[in-house]
Amino acid sequence: MPKSAFGNYLREKRLEKNLTLRMFCERYGFDTAYISRLENNKITPPSKQKLIVVAEALEIPRETKEWTTFFDLAYMARNEFPSDIAQGAREVITILPAFLRTKDGKRVSNEKVEKLIKFLESDGTE
Repeated sequence: MPKSAFGNYLREKRLEKNLTLRMFCERYGFDTAYISRLENNKITPPSKQKLIVVAEALEIPRETKEWTTFFDLAYMARNEFPSDIAQGAREVITILPAFLRTKDGKRVSNEKVEKLIKFLESDGTE
């Protein structure tokens, strides 16, 4: 996903609530210019604590795929690993090439990566 994905996702979630930028900011006490810059990817997402406030204002339920996506996109926009992944990053990085190359050394297609992700998300029951 491109770095612009966080701002797009933030805007999408706000619009799902049928709120203009001004209405959203007034209702939850955010600075309109600041949220606009986030949505337009002019600035990097803030700390996790501040993101929690925004996620809660957007009524994104905790412990859901939407919650995880919101924070993963914020980390990606900051060129960081999500904290839960960073803890085991060294091990993941050493095996990552096996997931991204075919046995003959070619790059795995995005379609196959998406299929693998869906398989993993289903706990391997598909």
